[in-house]
Amino acid sequence: MEAQLAMRGEANTDPGTGDSSKEAPRIRTMFQHTLEHEVPAGTILFAQGEVPTFQIVVLSGSVQLFGRSRDGREVLIEVVRAPDLLIPAAVVTASPYLMQGRAPEPTRFLLIPADAFRDAVDRNPHLAKAVLETLAEQFRRMVRQTKNLKLRSAAERVGCHILVLSERQGTPDRAILPYEKHMIASELGMTRESFSRALKALTKIGIGVAGQEIVIRDRARLTAVAKPDPMIDLPAFDDTGRRTLALIERLKG
Repeated sequence: MEAQLAMRGEANTDPGTGDSSKEAPRIRTMFQHTLEHEVPAGTILFAQGEVPTFQIVVLSGSVQLFGRSRDGREVLIEVVRAPDLLIPAAVVTASPYLMQGRAPEPTRFLLIPADAFRDAVDRNPHLAKAVLETLAEQFRRMVRQTKNLKLRSAAERVGCHILVLSERQGTPDRAILPYEKHMIASELGMTRESFSRALKALTKIGIGVAGQEIVIRDRARLTAVAKPDPMIDLPAFDDTGRRTLALIERLKG
């Protein structure tokens, strides 16, 4: 009897999404109004305090998240790179964004109506698990960032940033700064002047600076000074966003 019930359950479930035969069409209907959208560099996607109307999925490119004080001071909090969900915490809870989102480069998105996304999360356990994993990974990124800011000197932060960039870009002997130096300084919790001083100090132990290109002449020495730490520095690649995107594509049908 148990085997028959198990077989019946398997027959009524989509193995790719975990949906019952009744729920799968309903969720595909929820997602039928999704659309892809591409924006040029510099586009503001949403304002701090705005309530999300879409779950934005970053398909290519990246989004910078800025925090702004009441007196207008602005800092770069995080950069979200494709593929990833953009602030699902605000979407799932229907809460205002705590940051402003901007695209620093041409970026392509999948836009899912927020109500439909929340309903699909309620109905599909696989999607709920994927969103939970995404939220967990984003939380861990913020913990890493807090440790980076509080436990390291300016030179260590800059050195580790260069090492992570070079690994992500696949060029162990150099790293290309992806945006302006004052923006990177803000992300690393320092002023432009402090960032420049840290770069100058690092030139004495194995790097060269030519505009946006950082040449790593002595990687071993730079590593010894920067002291990279897997408990702080982000891994070069993370599959969480890619798995979530693949599931969303399957749910769309």
